[in-house]
Amino acid sequence: MATLEATLTSIAEGAIGADRVFHIEADDGVDTSSDYAVFSIVGGEDPANTLAGHGNYSTARVQFTILSKRSVNLIAKAKALRQAMAAANDAGTLRNLPQGPGFDLPGDEAILRGRVVEFQITSYDPLA
Repeated sequence: MATLEATLTSIAEGAIGADRVFHIEADDGVDTSSDYAVFSIVGGEDPANTLAGHGNYSTARVQFTILSKRSVNLIAKAKALRQAMAAANDAGTLRNLPQGPGFDLPGDEAILRGRVVEFQITSYDPLA
């Protein structure tokens, strides 16, 4: 039986890369020279439901933050993530709705750039 976190990791790794998707925070010593993503389940239908409160995973809002040294990689990874989530939606593994185009986090030449992409989870199959 797969948890929602494991299901999201599996789907996102197809777009971001194997062992490059982390729940809540990246592992210590993560290689930042290669693109990676961090995701969190930021709430359910009720805005009061956050990671610290009671969550309703069947209606969770999931926020992915894709990090890279190159802006062009962010565009490609965000597109690949949207395609992977759409494929999971079509397969019935994870019913989801993209929440807008996403937004960029500030960056400069010396640090990582980031793009945030969000999805509303309407249902998922823990047996998939």
